Amino acid sequence: MIKHNSTLSPTTGRTRSHEPVSNRSKPLAKQVIMRVADEVNRSYQELIPLYEVIDPDALDNLFAPTHEGDARSDGLVEFEYAGCEIIVDSAGEVTVNRANTQKER
Repeated sequence: MIKHNSTLSPTTGRTRSHEPVSNRSKPLAKQVIMRVADEVNRSYQELIPLYEVIDPDALDNLFAPTHEGDARSDGLVEFEYAGCEIIVDSAGEVTVNRANTQKER
């Protein structure tokens, strides 16, 4: 179950619609697709292919453990996909925000 909140994203200044979710058992690209489909209330098959926005293999590999098994350093990737803003960080957390939400005042 996805938790909803109305906190302001420190990165974007937009209202967060979902808590970050980390699930390293699934590739990050798959997590993004499934979370966005849930957010926009559509089947993942109805979304445009993720590769039209970002390279899914590169996204999966960006924060993968090093060859020695160590975690990657801090960082994050932000992009828009299917009307949502996506934030993926080095811990594997995926945050999905509706791109058209207004900033809190």
